[in-house]
Amino acid sequence: MLVSREVAARVSDPSDDRLYRTIAGVVGVAPETLNEDSSPETVPAWDSLNHLNIVMALEGEFGISLSVDDTLEMHNVGVIRSILGKYGVENHMASVVFVDCNEDQLPALQDFFARMYRPDYVLAVNADYFRWQFGDTPISKREDFHMRIALVNGEITGCLGYIPLEISLGGQITTGAWLANWMVDPNSRQVGLGPLLVREIMRDFDFILAAGPNKDAQSFLSRMGWTDFGRLPRYVSVLDQQAAGALTESGALDWPTELLPNDLEIDPDTTVKLVDRYSDDATQLWDRTTGKSSGGTRRSADFLNWRYVDHSVFDYRLFEVHRGGQLSGFAVYRVEQVRDVPVKVGRIVEFVADKDSEGDLLNAVLNDAKSQGCAALDFFCSSNQIADVFTSHGFLTGEHEAASQIPVLFQPIDRRRAGVLVMADLQKVSAATGVTDWYFTKADGDQDRPN
Repeated sequence: MLVSREVAARVSDPSDDRLYRTIAGVVGVAPETLNEDSSPETVPAWDSLNHLNIVMALEGEFGISLSVDDTLEMHNVGVIRSILGKYGVENHMASVVFVDCNEDQLPALQDFFARMYRPDYVLAVNADYFRWQFGDTPISKREDFHMRIALVNGEITGCLGYIPLEISLGGQITTGAWLANWMVDPNSRQVGLGPLLVREIMRDFDFILAAGPNKDAQSFLSRMGWTDFGRLPRYVSVLDQQAAGALTESGALDWPTELLPNDLEIDPDTTVKLVDRYSDDATQLWDRTTGKSSGGTRRSADFLNWRYVDHSVFDYRLFEVHRGGQLSGFAVYRVEQVRDVPVKVGRIVEFVADKDSEGDLLNAVLNDAKSQGCAALDFFCSSNQIADVFTSHGFLTGEHEAASQIPVLFQPIDRRRAGVLVMADLQKVSAATGVTDWYFTKADGDQDRPN
């Protein structure tokens, strides 16, 4: 279904005092400091989010509903007065429409990615990956992509992807969406197009999450009432100290030797195996374990197979552990070849298990990673439920001095990134307030992706 919004309205003539007073109240200045030329360039607090707040304040003050076109024209107070006084006349400087990208628009969107990010950015050069990331999800089958684009006079000036999925909230199941690839042309940022894109998605879903927002996005979302969960805890294990040394800044890794794993045994009453796909048993396991007590994307079999088996670029290794003939855990990881360095690392992205099986499951993953030649293994996960098993099996938390030697990104090695921030809009979902443990991993949103 194509989503398109253009809102029209009529306004009454505002007095100068009301206009100045309304704008001043949003940007935190005295009304008398404003004049007809006051604008985002002359008022420091008039950034893109406050521009949207000004629009909403004007709508409330004057009982109107301004169109998106109007918000993009509001370059200074004088222009705002003109819009309020003459709304309904033609001559708009721009025509703006929000739509979900379709196949015909994909080449233009890829050109936009190349200009806004870089020419070799994965979404600019790999259409199949884009189709997987923003195409069908287990709960949303459709012709158009889950990528909201802003068209100004027919040209793409901004975009925001969203990934609709089932969400577990301590035993309750709802629907929500993870945001991804929020980008606005710099020429349109000061007029609030970025926050308008977020508001578009917030209109469609009660529960919205974002992984990896940068500082500017973090500030915007916080001021829009979003909850900041902080950075995902990271767990790091070293399997080959000499090889892992090539990942460090010094070229030599200082690591506690007692934490280096040997061949790890698995309980003979437990069966751990690699599988090609997950069955509905995985859904049942999630619902009765982590999903029953935690919040986060529901790890159903449909989700796991879509996210990992059907991925267009990465090859993931899927594990199951069975005890007493019943599925009692699953884990997923992938092997990554570091760019420009002859070293492999393992990236765990899922780990869900009963308490009596989690040790054997983790031992199996460690043994497999060693057999695949991985020098190190890591896992980004927020859930308190996995902390004990990882730390008891030789993993150090990311804050540990030794673990901090291993960079977060490897395509290429990048030591500037500290981790993955997660935020969510919980304002419309009362069930979320009772959730005390959240299961977020690097695979949520678009963070476990090709660079």
